Amino acid sequence: MNLIERISSCKKISLDTSVFIYHFEENPRYLKLTQQILNFIASQKINAFCSELIILEILVQPYKKEGNDLIDRYEILLSNFPHLTILPVDRSVLRKAAELRARYHIKSPDAIHLASAINSESEIFIGNDRNLSKVDDVDVIFLDEYL
Repeated sequence: MNLIERISSCKKISLDTSVFIYHFEENPRYLKLTQQILNFIASQKINAFCSELIILEILVQPYKKEGNDLIDRYEILLSNFPHLTILPVDRSVLRKAAELRARYHIKSPDAIHLASAINSESEIFIGNDRNLSKVDDVDVIFLDEYL
């Protein structure tokens, strides 16, 4: 089963920042897969979510390069992407993230992304961090499995 077949039965999915970083930076290993995912979200009206932490993570490289145009472009793309909701990091997300950190010993950013996915009732969280394989509160799937 390919990744699109896997997510096609879902009503809600969440995406880790890596999906967007691979896509925006045109990573040759993952670009075809990220194109498929993002095209599916845009065209099929599936509800996709990500934590607003994505803004911090995705803008690091543009800030290093002092690329103000790129910074603006990334923010506009994320803010206007069809069927994508960027969720705020509020108290409920932080409480759930703390619980996930305590239970699974994962890093704070990962816990925040996963807490956002869980709170949004996403069925799948798409990323590429194998450290999250122990999490069973949401179905975590890895891009590397679909290359």
